[in-house]
Amino acid sequence: MRDLSGHWPGRGREGKFFVGALLVGFGIVLAAMVGSGLIGLRALGQIDRETSSLTAEQLRDTSLIDELAHHQAALGVLLYSLADEHRQAEFLRLTADLREERSRIERIVRDALTARLVIEVRTAWQEVAAASGLVFEEAERLVGARKNNSPELSVRYRSLTAASDRLMEASLAHASRSRGALLVVDDALLSTARNLFLAALGLAAAIAALTVAASMSVFKRLERKARDMERLSLRVLSEQEENARRFSQDLHDEFGQTLNAIESSLTVMHTDQAEDRERLRDAMNLVREAQATARDMAQLLRPRILDDFGLDAGLRELARGFSQRTGITVDYRSQVRERMAPLVETHLFRICQEALTNVSRHSTASKVDVSLTRQERRLELTVADDGGGLAPESGGRQGMGIVGMRERAQVIGGDLTVLSQPGAGVTVLVHVPEQALESQPA
Repeated sequence: MRDLSGHWPGRGREGKFFVGALLVGFGIVLAAMVGSGLIGLRALGQIDRETSSLTAEQLRDTSLIDELAHHQAALGVLLYSLADEHRQAEFLRLTADLREERSRIERIVRDALTARLVIEVRTAWQEVAAASGLVFEEAERLVGARKNNSPELSVRYRSLTAASDRLMEASLAHASRSRGALLVVDDALLSTARNLFLAALGLAAAIAALTVAASMSVFKRLERKARDMERLSLRVLSEQEENARRFSQDLHDEFGQTLNAIESSLTVMHTDQAEDRERLRDAMNLVREAQATARDMAQLLRPRILDDFGLDAGLRELARGFSQRTGITVDYRSQVRERMAPLVETHLFRICQEALTNVSRHSTASKVDVSLTRQERRLELTVADDGGGLAPESGGRQGMGIVGMRERAQVIGGDLTVLSQPGAGVTVLVHVPEQALESQPA
């Protein structure tokens, strides 16, 4: 629907600003959501990488500490065996075993120190390396001297055990701090992604609310324009009817009286000439034809019977005149005799008139059924012909006649339906609620 200025609603500067604001707002929302998604994916990837790295580091440290504990236990067994041995051959075997364990522990310490370690853990590994070296030196000295034990060996072994305990404590403390720091970083990343997503949702909600409010404003303006157009249409139709009534009356009164005066003048004229008498008869015939044409035109413009006797009489006269002019039989039936609001009578009469005009112009009908009835608290007007129906090439498009009939029905609070099947004719149905019959202005 176009507004009164001829522009489509929403196509002006205000409409362009509204559409531009919506596009910018939804673009920001989309960018925020995409950004939050990317940050979330990045956070998940970083969490996965850092967790994998921390897990691998802790597994390596745990494996080296477990291996160190195993070989430290093996060293304890060797020292216990040293305390019970007295034979030369056993001392030689213990010497080889001690060297082998020393090599293994040194290899473990070396592998541990080659990795990237925090100061506390690196210091603990260095203490283990120093303590184990002192133990092996004392044990090898005792084996070389063929002695079983010494107070120094016990002190050094206890120092090795204490260094191993400190290594475990330092490793566990470092692992705990690493997990805590990782959780803090991961929580910050996830919190950022979550906050950005929530901000995008909030912005989307705000834009949606703005869109709804703006849409409601546009719809209200459209409703106002539609009401204005409806009032304008009603006014135009009323003016048309008033002009038709006035012109019909002038045509009937002024022009009709003039023709009557001419007929009267011709009637009293006498002549002895045969040629003049023939011309006089032709003039009388022309006057009578003009009178009939004037009556028909006045009837078509605005039948006085509609104003004087109501819709039933007007439709009956319309059906009779249509049948006389076109030769198409019109079967008119009515159950309604009472008068109703003038506006309702006028528009229903015009709808029937337009429907009959469409029959005479576009159909091959030989008969038309017109009925005016009351059904289920509503008034029903039906115009059905037996013609060929609407042309298939119309594609369901409605002509201006049907559009005008539907608009007239809507003006009086009713609705109009057009039914058609090829070869089955066309049926025009108009329904008007009973409460609208008395509520229309004159």
